[in-house]
Amino acid sequence: MQQTSSPGFSDAVVVYTGAMPSAHVSGLRDGAYRFRVRIQGEQSWSEPATLEVSHHPMTLVWPLLSLGAALVFAIAAYCLRHARGRRGAG
Repeated sequence: MQQTSSPGFSDAVVVYTGAMPSAHVSGLRDGAYRFRVRIQGEQSWSEPATLEVSHHPMTLVWPLLSLGAALVFAIAAYCLRHARGRRGAG
């Protein structure tokens, strides 16, 4: 499998070679990437597939992570309080 950011695959890089029918690609920056595959032993490449990578801005990530952490702690506190109440009642 080849990966490139140019339409003509002039700077393509091989990112996977093997017999598995799937591949994992990570660590891509924001932008458009093109991928194509070729069956081992064949000369022709597949039609390119384009992937658009767009990450959330960090100014949005930290508040969302903080909100998620607060929610986890609130649920844990509720569960602990509820569990203590049931033990004392029984």
